[in-house]
Amino acid sequence: MNLNPKRSLMIIAVVSVLVGGVAVWLSADYIQGRVSGIRTQLEGEYEMMPVVAASVDLARGGEINRTNLRVVHLPKRFVPKQAIHPKQLSRIEGARLVVDVAANQPVLTNFVTRGAVLTGSFSSQITDGMRAVTFPVDMVSSVGGLLNPGDKIDLLATMRMQNQEGLVTLPLLDNLEILAVGEVFQGENDRRYQHITLELSPTDSARLLQARQEGSLTAVLRSPEDQNPGFAKAMTMEGLFSDSFGRYFKPPSPPASKLPLQEMMPQRLPIAPPRVIDVIIGGRG
Repeated sequence: MNLNPKRSLMIIAVVSVLVGGVAVWLSADYIQGRVSGIRTQLEGEYEMMPVVAASVDLARGGEINRTNLRVVHLPKRFVPKQAIHPKQLSRIEGARLVVDVAANQPVLTNFVTRGAVLTGSFSSQITDGMRAVTFPVDMVSSVGGLLNPGDKIDLLATMRMQNQEGLVTLPLLDNLEILAVGEVFQGENDRRYQHITLELSPTDSARLLQARQEGSLTAVLRSPEDQNPGFAKAMTMEGLFSDSFGRYFKPPSPPASKLPLQEMMPQRLPIAPPRVIDVIIGGRG
């Protein structure tokens, strides 16, 4: 049977299109399978972590809010320590950007500021009537160097007090927000230090500087949602284990030479009252 050449060409074209479509579908299915396999392999090798990112391109000076943010998942080992977990969104909500942030880029704590006006000057972030005080804290005191701008801390001062044996740790200031964190550097005693900047009243600024001169400062990280007062009283060596271990320890008895005289003397036994003896004389009856 002879086929019309035009009809033959049409059949060949249709078959070619069908074969091409099947090939494209198989290729797409193969690629999708490979992508899923690689994603599964990566998820098995790398623990994923949710972080807050920009949902659109954000310009410097723009305000951060829930409408221009989204949550993305990144390998935990590659997430910067300044990244923000979705549960910590309140830390940056309402703040303004100090840099441009591209869509899907994680928003870091050092990308934002609470200052109302961005002029490129750090002083613009300081509230009227307040002062910015920068001082070094060692890596142990700065929670291993993990402090970030926006974190809330309490400050404890450890020093020697008059008429007090040993060191005393006192609550100095509480619920302070960190404005800035400096780079880590090496000190003279081979300890690693980090500068932090706090916003304080003039009186508290003087108190902090005086405490630095008299002793050492320790920064204690607190939850940003915690509005309760900090440490309520001073801590001395005598009170170190009073709450937890006091019941296991009893103060030693003073040496015999220092006991009061009346405690060293043997106690007299009580004198028994005289006994009355009745004598009965019998007679003849």
